[in-house]
Amino acid sequence: MTRTAALALLLCAFLAPPALAFHDHLSPEQVREAYFIGRDQNQRDAFFAKYVHSPQLADTGPDVASIEFQTPYEQVALRARDNVWSNYFPPDAEQDYESHPSEVIVRILIYETQTFYFSATDAQPDTAGFTFRISQDNHGIDYAKVTVEGTLPVGAGSNGSGAFDGMDIQLHFNAAQFKSDDPVTVEVLASNGQTYSSTFDLTQLK
Repeated sequence: MTRTAALALLLCAFLAPPALAFHDHLSPEQVREAYFIGRDQNQRDAFFAKYVHSPQLADTGPDVASIEFQTPYEQVALRARDNVWSNYFPPDAEQDYESHPSEVIVRILIYETQTFYFSATDAQPDTAGFTFRISQDNHGIDYAKVTVEGTLPVGAGSNGSGAFDGMDIQLHFNAAQFKSDDPVTVEVLASNGQTYSSTFDLTQLK
């Protein structure tokens, strides 16, 4: 290779846009890759940690224990992890992925505390007065639907005192609603006026 050609390649490397990790549709190879990450005890904890944020527990108010940005890729890995003791193989992962190929889920776990209890509302589904804002590049993104796994009994809130109830709230989106190279901010607004937020760098997620 000539010196001129080498310099041209180096210049192209600097000018080329960075490879984007977040994909709104996965190839069969990516599905298999995500499957084996979910199966691998040595790497899956570090992998999943990028997708889950834990806001700091306030002195009073609800415990927003975690906010998770579930890309299609992470969902494949999650199903592989959760089915690790069953006969769940790569073809099963591919079939499950194809049933919801472009779905992003923002999952929020909220617990009661000694200073905050859920209130029933007439809304369906009932999110106990919590509302949510998801934005990217200062533009709001609407979710297609919200599902709530009910008010679930748990052993204890994050503050470790007493037994509190929890809500598993999932906001459903189409992956094409998100740009691959801009951060996504998730805001959780409690009925008492408190706001919890977390920002995900999609260039660091698959």
